[in-house]
Amino acid sequence: MPEPQGEDRQVKFQFEYDSGYRVIGANGVWSGITPRSDMRLDFFVESVAIPDQVTHLVTQTAGLGAELSRSPEHRIVRRLQVGILLSLEQAESIADFIKAQITDFRKRTTKGE
Repeated sequence: MPEPQGEDRQVKFQFEYDSGYRVIGANGVWSGITPRSDMRLDFFVESVAIPDQVTHLVTQTAGLGAELSRSPEHRIVRRLQVGILLSLEQAESIADFIKAQITDFRKRTTKGE
């Protein structure tokens, strides 16, 4: 079979899931450039931490009363979920792809689709 030329050239991608594949939630990212000029992206979930200890009053009817104290008082935790290492070219390509997806989605949703 002859090799297609010019605009007739095609490539077909087969998508398969790795055995370790999973969907990971993230609501933030911390990033930086490595000494080898790669971009490291650490995706995290940010939330108010559950305290180690909380003290409440006990009401006269043995119910739970007002909170008196908590330790530590208040803190925010960033639980790192996954780190991704990309070349700067790959990072730029992925950023362009994500921006295009967002633009397309916004166009479709403003048209009532």
